[in-house]
Amino acid sequence: MQNVRVGLILTLVGYVVLLVVSLVLVGRSQRLAGMLNWLVDRLVPLALLYIFFDVLATVIVIVRNLFA
Repeated sequence: MQNVRVGLILTLVGYVVLLVVSLVLVGRSQRLAGMLNWLVDRLVPLALLYIFFDVLATVIVIVRNLFA
């Protein structure tokens, strides 16, 4: 159990370090920030479409389970 906690803590510390490094790099580089903005602008409509279909599928499953 102790090894699991140590592994979890190390994973969390690694994640925080990577997050801070990423934020510093994006904050200092206008080119990288622009590329990320372009990528997010391209992916948002597709993500919204997927979310719509996920919600629709969830409603269908709930209705099917209630009336079956």
